[in-house]
Amino acid sequence: FETVYMHGIVRDGQGRKISKSLGNNIDPVDMGAKYGTDALRISLVSGTAPGTDSKISEEKIRGYKNFGNKMWNITRFILENTKGDEIENELTEEFKNIALDITNDMDNYRFHLASEKIYQYIWHRFADEIIEESKKDEKIKSVLLPIWIDCIKTLHPFMPFVTEEIWSILPTQDKNLLMVENWPS
Repeated sequence: FETVYMHGIVRDGQGRKISKSLGNNIDPVDMGAKYGTDALRISLVSGTAPGTDSKISEEKIRGYKNFGNKMWNITRFILENTKGDEIENELTEEFKNIALDITNDMDNYRFHLASEKIYQYIWHRFADEIIEESKKDEKIKSVLLPIWIDCIKTLHPFMPFVTEEIWSILPTQDKNLLMVENWPS
């Protein structure tokens, strides 16, 4: 291999080393069945800096399942409230800068930072602020779909199943599978 990515010990929510003798191990198959593979996947990446131990708990996985539900709610809102007349403005430029930052993190193996940045942007900036503003300002609705498309592309490495499913219902032209689409630039 040219590149090998190493991580520290995976610990439980209390910071104890996961072991059979303590009985604090989490079965990934059970967690995937209960909360979804994507929630499990991103919960393992987020908060896991290279060379440090990471904590995993059912609560953390459940939180990312809620994030997946939030993504479906955002998609539903956008599909019901936009007409497809896309324009670019300072909000699309803002996301382009964030995407460049996330790309830099990915290129430099800072996957934990990239996953946390796209999570924070989607939940707090896009959902809490931009979508809420769009309910009062019709002009903002015209940028929701293009920003959401780029959000889905950027989140895809961390949550591939839900993003691919959302991608399949978004109104875009010349659509391929999301996994082979161009990365936002």
